[in-house]
Amino acid sequence: MKNKIFRKCCIISLMALTACTSARFGVPVQNMRQVGDINSMDLYEAFVVPVDNKGGYVCEEIVLPGMYDHSELLTDTVGKKVSILATVYFDDNGRLRKYIQRWSDGGSLNNVTYFDERGYIVYSLYANGSDDYGKVYNRNSKIRLEHTYTESQLYNDFLSTVRMSAFELADAYKFDLLMPDCCRLVNFSHIEKGDWAFVQSRHVYTAPNKSAVEDSVQIGFGNEVYIDSIAGRWCTIKTPAIDTLTRYVPINCIEISRFR
Repeated sequence: MKNKIFRKCCIISLMALTACTSARFGVPVQNMRQVGDINSMDLYEAFVVPVDNKGGYVCEEIVLPGMYDHSELLTDTVGKKVSILATVYFDDNGRLRKYIQRWSDGGSLNNVTYFDERGYIVYSLYANGSDDYGKVYNRNSKIRLEHTYTESQLYNDFLSTVRMSAFELADAYKFDLLMPDCCRLVNFSHIEKGDWAFVQSRHVYTAPNKSAVEDSVQIGFGNEVYIDSIAGRWCTIKTPAIDTLTRYVPINCIEISRFR
């Protein structure tokens, strides 16, 4: 009950703050510069996995909060029967800097969040699997929102999901916010053929220029795609569902999700 009240208070406070500050926020250049800095770091990868009250791993297609007792951070899930709730990334000082969550029923983006050195949100992106999305920018406790939701969706779908700090995230999943030993080292700034990525645009293209015919039927916002090639500021992408379909998207409109 306390968690629900706290969440409601956070949402109301966020909406009130947004109404006062989003118009004066300006272009979030500083936020995206911080995102670029985090993606340029060597980060340590770990997986948030659910654990039942007997200490065993939970392995289900869809895992709800009431289906596990707490969660742990694993550095490798190969050969283990366990669901992955989220993937987290730590910097050299053991601070949580990035978090990625997929929808459990299909692999598309649920949300990706970036944190500053103190654990506060810098930028968060959320997709609901049907081409709607929301973005949160935070600078000096001033919030800016961009979204495609109706008002009811904004309250019930988007704002109730976005976490406002690394500490609240760890509390929600019930894991210790400590970087485990032997994490894999990754770097999100080096995009290569064979990597996988989430589309951060409502449109993809049939040719590498903005005047091309836009096509967002087969590949929508938040879908996970395979990077088939890179040319300048554009990359060709493919989707597992339709391997013969090739589309183009600007490199700055993708978010690397996993590496080859």
